[in-house]
Amino acid sequence: MMLTGEAVSALLPLAVFTPVVAAVVCVGLPRRLQVVPGLIGAVLSAVAGMAVVVAVVLNGPLEHQMAGWEPPLGIALRADGLAAVFLAMTRWWLWQP
Repeated sequence: MMLTGEAVSALLPLAVFTPVVAAVVCVGLPRRLQVVPGLIGAVLSAVAGMAVVVAVVLNGPLEHQMAGWEPPLGIALRADGLAAVFLAMTRWWLWQP
């Protein structure tokens, strides 16, 4: 199954905001319960990051406009080859002991 268009570009905000949301959830929890959303956020972030890397390798650069607004009024997320390399490095580093 090959993802194209909107589905592939939706991976960009997922890769960016998953760790942020997990961190915000962890702030509101007691110390002993912070492990669960932290681990879930780390796994989802790693999966989304690797999916972006694979999508960039297969389809070329990706771009997603947040809320459908084009720059300069909106925010555009873009992933090219260099961004994919950095995503792969950070996701790989996440799982090192």
